[in-house]
Amino acid sequence: MKAPFAPKDLNQITPESLEKLRKSEVIDLALRLRDFGIDLYERLNLDSKNSSKPPSSDNPYQKNNTASDDGDGTEPSSAQVQDTADESDGGKTPEDGIDAADIEDQPKRKPGRQPGSKGFWRTDKPKAQKTEHHYPKRCIICLHELEEAALPYMGHYTYELERLSSGIEIISTLHYYYAAVCAS
Repeated sequence: MKAPFAPKDLNQITPESLEKLRKSEVIDLALRLRDFGIDLYERLNLDSKNSSKPPSSDNPYQKNNTASDDGDGTEPSSAQVQDTADESDGGKTPEDGIDAADIEDQPKRKPGRQPGSKGFWRTDKPKAQKTEHHYPKRCIICLHELEEAALPYMGHYTYELERLSSGIEIISTLHYYYAAVCAS
């Protein structure tokens, strides 16, 4: 078997190069390309259920669309779920006493923060140890010099670690950006 294709190999496949090949060579190339495509498709669809990859590497946006944990690709029917629920404590799960049919009817949650949940942000305004002002020097259209009579339009904080003789300290810098209108 020949080695898999590299990007430089695929770039060499042009209509002119295919016309120079014999029919048997074109068929061989087509079969190799088909095998290469199948290999790429299979590698793309690897997850923790069908390979040795850890569950944390699975796509979090496809968790609700995956097959059941037994790996056969089929979901249990509601009759099967009800049969297993009837066998244990009269349809209740032993952990929390919830009816198995109620679990099936609950909507599955999407990954990430749920709508309506409380958000978290800074409680205090950060205190800047340094302030830097960034004025525009030239007009980006006519390259004319600009005056420093610019108005602030944006600011943000940056945090950097600085090594001092007493150890490492976090330095907060407030950057102010200014905008000016060209007179010409």
